[in-house]
Amino acid sequence: MPSDQDLDLSLGLPHTAPNSDRHRATAGESYIQTVYTLVPLAKDDLDVLVNRLNNAADIMPGTCKLAPKFDFSQPSSSLRQVYDYHIRLRDQDHSAHPLYFIVAISADSCKDDVLIVHLNTGLKGQCDHIGIARCSIDWAASWGLNLDIGNMSWEDLKEEEENDWGDRAIRSVEDLASAPASAPVQSTIREVPHHQYASFAVVPQALKLPDQLEPNWIEKPAIHRRIFMGGNYSSESGGLSTVIRRFPWFCKSHPEVHRQVAIVADKPDFEDEGVLLLRFDWNGDVDAHDDDSIASLNLNYEQVKRVPASQAVAELDAYCQGQGL
Repeated sequence: MPSDQDLDLSLGLPHTAPNSDRHRATAGESYIQTVYTLVPLAKDDLDVLVNRLNNAADIMPGTCKLAPKFDFSQPSSSLRQVYDYHIRLRDQDHSAHPLYFIVAISADSCKDDVLIVHLNTGLKGQCDHIGIARCSIDWAASWGLNLDIGNMSWEDLKEEEENDWGDRAIRSVEDLASAPASAPVQSTIREVPHHQYASFAVVPQALKLPDQLEPNWIEKPAIHRRIFMGGNYSSESGGLSTVIRRFPWFCKSHPEVHRQVAIVADKPDFEDEGVLLLRFDWNGDVDAHDDDSIASLNLNYEQVKRVPASQAVAELDAYCQGQGL
């Protein structure tokens, strides 16, 4: 079984998350902290882990639960796949904590450490900054609660991690992303597809959208995907206008996506009613704007066409080729 040093904790993990005001408003609310695993663990062993998380001091029973899809232990799995699933889950199930989740990274469920991920750490003053850390099982749920109520900052918790785990502390997402890949990882990476497209939803119950756009999407390493999920904004009054406003910011935080086209699911039947293909009127220069100004560009756009979800990627490929994009 793999050690946590062998696990892919960084591949494609973005620096920032596509959070809305609803996602950020966790103070005073009660959420389930969802639990995942990146290592092969029997269900009984995972139940032991969850029980230990919930039996920690001052933690209410039921605070932590296994996610509906919790097993990401396949050899090709990465933390990015857990992240992508959680981004979709939180918009389908509002009881799931929108910013915080826990990941088992040891084949021994009784080992002392887990990985925790927070999607709005406030690190360096950056909104929606993603942070990851190694944490004692006995403190994992408490860390999430303390972050919610502002009892501790992410910097405080990273200092605790450094003191507790030393050189086993997890580096920042930026450091992981810039670290040279090991030879075995490099040998398995294929050429990146020519275009990767951002996709958004403005209707509820969009959990199946990625696989309808790209079959087996969740099983693919992020670098091999054609679709990047940009979030579900069905709970916000703006709907499509929210997507238009946030698209440039998403391009800035996900530089791999095409910056002039996107997919939007605005009807509940993605195949029969179709999804929208949009083109945005700008040059895609994300470096010309800071995080605040890029979110206020309010780009002009046109609806290229509406197509069944299963045809969206091929249609955008043909469109981009024909338009020289």
